[in-house]
Amino acid sequence: MATACPVRAISTYDFTADSQTCISCMRCMRDCPAHAHKVNGLMVKTASAAITKERNVRKEAELFL
Repeated sequence: MATACPVRAISTYDFTADSQTCISCMRCMRDCPAHAHKVNGLMVKTASAAITKERNVRKEAELFL
């Protein structure tokens, strides 16, 4: 699980996560062999609704220099 983290936010020593480094990609949850991490179902539904709402809004391309 710790090795699945793309930004190495999870310690391989005690498996604690550094909240400042974590990018919330959820790969640790997907790859955990013990399925030790869970997400609150209500939070998933809320996030899904927000993403669906934003997905339907057309946005112009932006360039950041």
